[in-house]
Amino acid sequence: MKIKYTVLFFLLSIILLQCRQQQKLTYNIPPQISATNRQLLVANIENGGKLFKRNCGSCHGIFTKGKANVPNFTDKQIESYQLMFKLKDPQNHAFAKNLLPEEMKQISIFLKFVRTDSTSKD
Repeated sequence: MKIKYTVLFFLLSIILLQCRQQQKLTYNIPPQISATNRQLLVANIENGGKLFKRNCGSCHGIFTKGKANVPNFTDKQIESYQLMFKLKDPQNHAFAKNLLPEEMKQISIFLKFVRTDSTSKD
């Protein structure tokens, strides 16, 4: 019986630790965007975040163990990824070949609106 409680305690500790380590993201949405458009934008950002996590996060450091920082891509870097995707550039990341255009757009929206204040808007 004592072993059951020990195992249960250990599992709950791991779960709680994982939840605590997850980063809560905030979005830099301009205040002039209407409530309806804000809801649509947030939905796109959140979908983009899920796609980013699944396709990009293991290398670019968000949602992965020990790498809780949001990547600070500049507008130029985001545009470069978009262009490489549209041109089917062989230098582009391998995952991009499997993305739909709408998915790449959502990833780009996610990156644009979760940037930290220290990111330049070049």
